Amino acid sequence: MEESDNNPRIVLLAALGVILFSLLSTLPWIWSKPFYTRGEPREAVVAQEILKAGEVILPKRYGGDVPTKPPLSHWLVALVSFWRGEVTEGLSRLPSVLLSALVAGALSIFVAKRLGVGTAFLASVILITSFEWHRASVTARVDMAFSSFLTFSLIFLFIAYERRKFSSLASLFLALSVLGKGPVGVVLPAIIWVFFLALRRSCIRFSSKFIAAHFVPSLAIAFVWYFLAWQRGGDEFLDIVFRENIGRFLGDMYHGTAPHSHSVWYLYGSFFLGLLPYSLVLVVDLKRLLGIVRRGKWQIRLKGVLDLEPLVVYSIVIVLSFLLFFSFPASKRSVYLLGAYPWAALLLGSYLLYLYRSYPFAVKSFGKVVLSLVAFAYLLLLFISFGLTEGLSSLLPPRQSFEFNYYAGVWRNLTSHLQPLDILLLMLPLVPLLVFFLRRMETKARLCLSIASFYLFLCFSEGVLVPAFAKSLSSKGFSKRLKGVLDKRLPLFSYGNEFYGINFYLGNSLSRLPRKLPSNAFYVLVLDSKISKLRGIIGERGYTVLLRSEHGITKPHYIVDLIMVSPVTMQPS
Repeated sequence: MEESDNNPRIVLLAALGVILFSLLSTLPWIWSKPFYTRGEPREAVVAQEILKAGEVILPKRYGGDVPTKPPLSHWLVALVSFWRGEVTEGLSRLPSVLLSALVAGALSIFVAKRLGVGTAFLASVILITSFEWHRASVTARVDMAFSSFLTFSLIFLFIAYERRKFSSLASLFLALSVLGKGPVGVVLPAIIWVFFLALRRSCIRFSSKFIAAHFVPSLAIAFVWYFLAWQRGGDEFLDIVFRENIGRFLGDMYHGTAPHSHSVWYLYGSFFLGLLPYSLVLVVDLKRLLGIVRRGKWQIRLKGVLDLEPLVVYSIVIVLSFLLFFSFPASKRSVYLLGAYPWAALLLGSYLLYLYRSYPFAVKSFGKVVLSLVAFAYLLLLFISFGLTEGLSSLLPPRQSFEFNYYAGVWRNLTSHLQPLDILLLMLPLVPLLVFFLRRMETKARLCLSIASFYLFLCFSEGVLVPAFAKSLSSKGFSKRLKGVLDKRLPLFSYGNEFYGINFYLGNSLSRLPRKLPSNAFYVLVLDSKISKLRGIIGERGYTVLLRSEHGITKPHYIVDLIMVSPVTMQPS
């Protein structure tokens, strides 16, 4: 696994190979999954409204709600959907797929010219096949758009620092980052560059000029949208901007605690899990690392960090800045760290190459661990198929036990009618796994086989497993039944929950139940478990359950009812 000659043709071919590698693991699988979570249709319906109403500055969702995130990802979805005239599940995921592939290709070119083609290719492959990045690549959420443009901005900022070139592109991508998820798109890169320039011992004058020259124009570009959106949304828009940025960061979301509140250890743990299986190389090499600490050599190694390649130092600063920045808000989610994944992949790729050259046994052990994960997943599926996990589910709390049995039933039902392509996808990951354990080969080949097996398992998951689970939790079928029952003259509300998937499939026609109830008849969508609470709100008015979902919506235990509430009866005088 020696570094290849940095011939421009080789660099370009490696980048194209990375892009193709990324697309093959994502693009074929985004079309077969209906929406089955809250997040995807919540964003897709905004793009739906852009095409429907032609409002591109501040499109509304769910009964006129102002979206909580800037519209860049919604614009991209509307753009790729324009030719068809409607937003579909696959088209809403397409921008994430394309941006993910472009980031991998850009990272490959960027790293190849500084650290070599071998490091660049391995880093890009690690990025593509890391769990969290792959999951975001096939999801219609704002996170991939934000992380992609943030990565592009950090790449061009580094080039501008090195060569005084592409400053305008760096500012443009910073502005797009802001339009992807808000002010964090410029605040976080500014923090990164303050730390990096300080470590590089740049003078204050140069640092100030560099930051001002790149960050002020980006703020000016992004301000145009914020000003236009404020003109349309007024105080409601300003309230959302404050709540989603300042309020979320301070842990004060006005109404109760911040959503997704977790400890800082949850954040760090989710980062480790999101980088699976490659983060396990640290576990494999843990004994050697602890030996360095015990011998006191870590101080020498720490001092030597500043003598590393500037790009490696830059990557370390980026990853640590992400971890530090998102440690402060009470709200913590694994996807918040998505923008750090390209740089973490670069560090892990460099680390694996170092182990390959100096401690090849560690790389062999790492390959065995990765393939053991794949083998464990297959054993679990095999046990579920034969009903051997019933004892395990009985050890879980009631709700988790119900969900485990629900998903196990979906898998058993799937195995009874697998198609030829499904069987092929099921068997492919086993080929490199068997070759790895049955044949003797060099360390490089073993590493390639372990990555190939995990990559093929991701394809199997996206092509077979996830679509089956998605269909079992999707509101698409229930929404079709709703269309056959609903009288368009009567308003449709939801109570207790926001049913974003149903709202998408009904064309953004759903809104929350108002405090002042209509006097005429109306429909309400409500969880079966919350009907008793709804009774207390409608009082003595009668109601009829017209429709009930055949399975859980977004969660196995979320059974949804369509209720028609009777009009207010006039009391005799």
